[in-house]
Amino acid sequence: MIGNTFEALYGAILIDIGLEKAQKSIEEFILKDQINIDQIILENRDYKSELLMLFQKKRTAIVFKTLKTSHDQQEVKFSSEVFSNGKSIGKGIGSSKKAAEQDACRVVLSAT
Repeated sequence: MIGNTFEALYGAILIDIGLEKAQKSIEEFILKDQINIDQIILENRDYKSELLMLFQKKRTAIVFKTLKTSHDQQEVKFSSEVFSNGKSIGKGIGSSKKAAEQDACRVVLSAT
């Protein structure tokens, strides 16, 4: 419901003053006080892409091996391991394959 209200408000402002001014007004008067951009960037950081780019610059391949480690009716867990030149360089766990790979990449990046 809040999303619909925000969309209607943005649409009204857009029609009234145009795209560029509407965007600046929304950012300045509504979003600036309500959203912490730094926190959003930190929470949505893509460790896997960062690690892949880092190793591409080094011209070194990395390989991911991801396994389901536990499975019961309550939860599923995955473990992922990152290898470079046949050597394990980081391990991670998560509730999905993607989360486990992200965690493993985070571990590698924090060690470098």
